[in-house]
Amino acid sequence: MVTYIAKFFSRYLLFSGSEAAIFKTGFYLFLISIFFINGVHAQGPLRPIWDFRYGGDNADGTTCFILTQDRGFMMAGYSVSGATGDKSQPSWGGYDYWIVKTDTSGAKQFDLRFGGTSSDLLTAIQQTKDGGFIFGGYSESGIGGDKSEISRGIFDFWIVKTDSAGNKMWDKCFGGDDYDEMFSVLQTSDGGFLLGGWSLSGATGDKTDTSNGMSDYWVVRTDSLGNKMWDRSYGGSMTDNLTGMAALPDGGFILCGTSASDSSGDKTENSRGSNDYWLVKIDSAGNKIWDKTLGGSGVDVPSGIQSVYGGNFVVGGWSDSPIDGDKSEDTKGFQDFWIVKIDTAGNKLWDRDFGGSDIEDGFGNIFQTNDSGLMITGTTYSNVSGDKTENNLGVEQCWLIKTDSLGMKEWDQTIFTTGHDETGFVIQSPDGCYEVTVPTSAGIGGYKTQDSRGFNDYWIIKFCDSTLWPLSGFVSMDVQICPGSCTNFTNLSYNSINYQWSFPGGMPSSSTDSMPPTICYTNPGNYDVVLITGNYFSADTLILPDYITVFPLTMAQSITQGNDTLYSLQGFVTYQWYFNGSILNGATDYFYVAAIDGDYSVVCADSNGCELEAVLNDVHTEVLNMEFENRVEVFPNPASEKIKIRVINNQLNNRGSEPCQYSIYNMTREEVVPAIYILTDHSSNYQEATIDVRDLSEGIYVIQIWDGTRILRARFVIASNTY
Repeated sequence: MVTYIAKFFSRYLLFSGSEAAIFKTGFYLFLISIFFINGVHAQGPLRPIWDFRYGGDNADGTTCFILTQDRGFMMAGYSVSGATGDKSQPSWGGYDYWIVKTDTSGAKQFDLRFGGTSSDLLTAIQQTKDGGFIFGGYSESGIGGDKSEISRGIFDFWIVKTDSAGNKMWDKCFGGDDYDEMFSVLQTSDGGFLLGGWSLSGATGDKTDTSNGMSDYWVVRTDSLGNKMWDRSYGGSMTDNLTGMAALPDGGFILCGTSASDSSGDKTENSRGSNDYWLVKIDSAGNKIWDKTLGGSGVDVPSGIQSVYGGNFVVGGWSDSPIDGDKSEDTKGFQDFWIVKIDTAGNKLWDRDFGGSDIEDGFGNIFQTNDSGLMITGTTYSNVSGDKTENNLGVEQCWLIKTDSLGMKEWDQTIFTTGHDETGFVIQSPDGCYEVTVPTSAGIGGYKTQDSRGFNDYWIIKFCDSTLWPLSGFVSMDVQICPGSCTNFTNLSYNSINYQWSFPGGMPSSSTDSMPPTICYTNPGNYDVVLITGNYFSADTLILPDYITVFPLTMAQSITQGNDTLYSLQGFVTYQWYFNGSILNGATDYFYVAAIDGDYSVVCADSNGCELEAVLNDVHTEVLNMEFENRVEVFPNPASEKIKIRVINNQLNNRGSEPCQYSIYNMTREEVVPAIYILTDHSSNYQEATIDVRDLSEGIYVIQIWDGTRILRARFVIASNTY
C-alpha cells in the first residue's frame, strides 16, 4: 500500500525546485506519522531473524548481556563446561566467568574464560571508555588460574579488566571475612570503577565498616587500575541486599536493592512488608544523601535500575504485594513483575504491575527503546491470562513486555522453547530490532533452531517488528544546483535497514548509504532520484521525477590585459578578483588595475548564483617596472612620518615648463594619496616635495610622478607610525 501511494504521488503530483522539495517532504512525513501510529499497537509483533546457541558439555548460564561499541553483542555468565562445544578453554575449578563475544549477526568472534581454583560467578559487565571491558562478580577462589590475589573470606568481589580483544590486563579482589557478593559495576567519570553488592562481613580485610544488621549494601570505589580508593556500607538492622546501581549527572549514584529492615542504621523509613525496594543516593565520595523505601505488604525484590529520558529512573523486579503501600495495582497471579518510575530525588512518579495467573520470577532487565518506551524481560510460568497473551511452549519461558513512555503495556511476547528456561535479557540494536539472550536447556523447537550442547547453554535470538514496514522518504539539502555542484541527501526513511539509491546523471550514480553525501551533477537538466528501502520483511520504493534541477551553463569567461588593467567579460551579476589565490578586498568590478606581477583570477556569478572562474597567470604590470627608479630619490626610506621626494630637473620631459604631479599607491594598486601638483623650478637642479605619510600603515608603497608625458616611479617603505 505504501509503495503504491509513493509511486502515485511521484507520478502525478509534479512540482519543481524548492516547492517540490517542501511538498514532497511534508507529504512523506505525513505518511510516516500515519503508518507509525497505526503500526505500533499490534499484539506480539516480533518475528525471529536468526538465533545461535553457545555452550559446552555442562552447565552454562547467562547473567549479563550488552551491546558493544562495534554493534556486536556480548553475553556473559557462568560455566562449568570443559573445552568442548563452543568453549575454547577448560574450567579452572567449579564455576568460572565465561564470556561470548559475537558480531552484529550473532556469529561468535571469541570466547573468554576467567576463574580460579574454586567457584567464580560473573554477575556484571560494562564496556569501558578505552574499548575494553570490566567483568565483575563474586569468587571463593584463592590465588590460582586467572586470580592473582588471595581470598579474604568465603566469597569476595572479583573484577577482571581486559582490552577490546579480551586479553586480561589486571584483576582485583575485595572482601571481608564472610560473604561479599557483587552484582553491579559502573565506570566512573574519572575512569575508575564503582563496585556494588552486599556483605555479611565485619570490619575486616578491605571492609572498613561494621555491619548494621545482617547483610548490608557494600560499595567499593577504585581508580582506573582497580586500586581501592574507599568503601562504604549502607543498611538497617535486618537484611539489605544491593542488586543495581545508576550514575547521576552530579557525579553521585543511586543504589537499589531489597531491604527487610525497619527504620534503623542508614534506613530512615519502616518496611512496608517483609521486603521492599530500597533506594539510596550517595555522592561521589560515598556520603549518603537520602534513602527511600518503596513497597507493599508482601515481598518486593528489585533486580536493577535503568536511567530513562528526562533524567529519571525506572526500578524493576518482582512483587507478590496486593494494592497497598506504594503499589497501586494488584497482582494477577502469585507473583508479578513490578516497575516503579522515580525522579532524581527518589520520589515515585508511577508504578506498573505485569503478570499472568501463575508465577513471574527471574526479572531480567529494563531497556529503554528508541521510541522512549520500555522493554521488560523476565521468566514466566503463566499461560494466557492477565497481561499474558500467549501460552508457554515449555515449562518456564522468557517473557517480553513492551510499554510506552508512561509504562502502559503496548504488547507482550513469549520466547518459545521446548525447555525450562531461566532469566532472559533484552537490548535494542541500532536497526530497531531486539536481541534477547536466554539460558536454556531446550533442544530444537519453538524459536530455537539449534540443539543443546549440554545441560544449559547461552542462547541469543534476534527479533524484528514485522508490523513496521519500511517507508521510503528523503529530502535533498539542495534540489536546484549549478553545473559541477554536489548535494547531500538526508534520509527520512522509517523502519528500514538497507538502502538502494539511484541518481541518473549524478556521480556516483548509485549508493547503498543511508544518507549519501556529495552526489555531483555536471550537465544542465532535470534528473530523477529513486530510493528503495527494505527491512527483514518487505521493501518500499520512492520515485521522484525531475527532483534535481541543474541550471544551464553560464557564458564562457576570460581575462584580457590592457596595460595595467585586467578585463573580464561583462554580463555577470557579481565579480570578485583574486591575486595568487587570495581575495582582493573591494575588487568587485568587471575590471581591475593590477599593481603586482603574479597570477590573477576573477570569480563571476550569474543570475542563478552559479559561479564561473577565469584565470590569467604570470601577469606583468608596469607599476613595478621601475625602469626610471634611479631618477627619483625618496628619503628617509624606510620612513615613519614624512618622506621627501627629489627629482633631477633634466630627467623631466617638460623641463619645468608645466607643473608635475605625484600620487602614492599601495601594492594592490589602490591609490592611497591622490594626485597633488608640484611646480618645477629652473633655478634649481632638482625638484623636491615633502609628503606627510603618518596616515599610511606599515608596508611597501610606490610613489608615481607624472610630468605630462612620462611616468617616474620609486618604492619606499613605511616601517612604523610613531607620532
